[in-house]
Amino acid sequence: MDAVIASLLVGGCTLLTIGLALLPRIRTLEALPHLTVDAALAGAGQGTAVITGRAAPDTAGPLRSPLTRRPCVWWALETSLVPGPRAATLLTRRSAASAATFRLTGATGSIRVHPAGLRPHPRLVGSRTAESLAGAAAPHLLPWAAHRVAARFPWMLPLAHAPSGLEAVGVAEWLVEPGQPVTVTGHLHAATGRMVAARLLGGRRGPVFGISPAGRSGAESRCLRAGLGTLLGAATAAWVTAALLFAAGAT
Repeated sequence: MDAVIASLLVGGCTLLTIGLALLPRIRTLEALPHLTVDAALAGAGQGTAVITGRAAPDTAGPLRSPLTRRPCVWWALETSLVPGPRAATLLTRRSAASAATFRLTGATGSIRVHPAGLRPHPRLVGSRTAESLAGAAAPHLLPWAAHRVAARFPWMLPLAHAPSGLEAVGVAEWLVEPGQPVTVTGHLHAATGRMVAARLLGGRRGPVFGISPAGRSGAESRCLRAGLGTLLGAATAAWVTAALLFAAGAT
């Protein structure tokens, strides 16, 4: 009984510590200024901000997404490699994204986005598919999505391990279409006479350099607050249970 009570007390303290560690990140996210492109340009603001505008290609024109071949200004691709029963590896994820800059436009101008390290919001326009790799020991035997990925990004789908090592692959594509209203959380600064949004400063404790449909920018802080509430509730439940067990043992 004493060991159970001790475990509950330690577990509650551990959950509380994890929850309190989330607070600085939550406060940082909620303190970020939310700006339109025009407001950011008018204020010549610099630093971390949440900027909303319409996506537009930069000087090179629109891109084509690698999976669905749709016109876009930015895309991200991820494969989830599902190992077979005889494989010695666990499920692994590999990703790629376009490196071309694009713009967030407003009525008075635009902000150039340098997308290195940019992460897509799950609600962005995209496509998901799961395919079996049974018998797919050569590129011409692959299902359509896996074939397109392997042809352009062979390192994302290593056929050297198929068919015995890989059982299936999941392919997810996210893209930002021209004219789509989006929100970018990034670091604003002036470069070569114009405003630029790029990877955030502050390392892992800072906000994620991400892009989402307009109106979804607060999702990260809301999820973290929900997680904090769950952790604090679990810690409280552990301590109450420990107290009840101690009281029952004392009587």
